[in-house]
Amino acid sequence: MRRFVISGSPPVQILDVTGTLEVFSNAPGYSVEVAAPDGSRALETNRGIALSGAIPIQDISGPIDTLVIAGGPGAESGVYDKAYLAWIEAAAARSRRVASICTGAFFWRPLDSWMENVQ
Repeated sequence: MRRFVISGSPPVQILDVTGTLEVFSNAPGYSVEVAAPDGSRALETNRGIALSGAIPIQDISGPIDTLVIAGGPGAESGVYDKAYLAWIEAAAARSRRVASICTGAFFWRPLDSWMENVQ
């Protein structure tokens, strides 16, 4: 099974997470996990709906096939938790591929030094 991990800084854009979750949950050979950066088991969305069943980021270890960082107001704020950025960098280093959805790309900017090594 290919491990597919979706995360984002709360509140995430609900469609960024649920759309991706729907597509890859139905794709053969993929196991999808939603990762919550605040240590909880729910990922808060911009619509006031918490996506339960999330895994705290500190419990996500080992290889990842695909890491996706979702966008939303949490990404657009420009204020990022250093521990979460460190987790993204570490998780990306053990991922076969990384991606972002919409404003989730803003998280890569503070990690410019890491992105210089991406081919």
